[in-house]
Amino acid sequence: MKTNQQKDFSKFFNIMLKMRKILDQTLDDSDEDNIPTMLQVQTLKTIKENSPITASELALRLQMSPSALTQMTDRLIKSKFISRKNDKNDRRLILLSLTSDGEEHLASILKRMEQKANHILDPISAKDLETVVTIFEDFLQKYEK
Repeated sequence: MKTNQQKDFSKFFNIMLKMRKILDQTLDDSDEDNIPTMLQVQTLKTIKENSPITASELALRLQMSPSALTQMTDRLIKSKFISRKNDKNDRRLILLSLTSDGEEHLASILKRMEQKANHILDPISAKDLETVVTIFEDFLQKYEK
């Protein structure tokens, strides 16, 4: 027999899976031409917030293997969204930064995602949304340490 905590976890887990599916379907434009995937958007956003950032630090922040990150950054470099340069003080380090095209593209993507997210959030009252955001912020704060 399941305990209440097990039932609550099962319910929470199922809700999170359904929410992720809704978010992925609503926000992901990767089927359109020249639109990054959600992971590429997260990569661009992380580079922007921590620029310049080493490839190894970026891999840690995104919880990706170095080889997977290299493949992704190669695609983003080819698209001219990011640049890769050696560190002036330590040539062993590779630094990643957004290009001006990358900055513009990220801003455009984030704006489009916000517009789409509004569609998801419209049925939720401002008070309920604030409660949900607070709960998730508290949750993340406890587990991102």
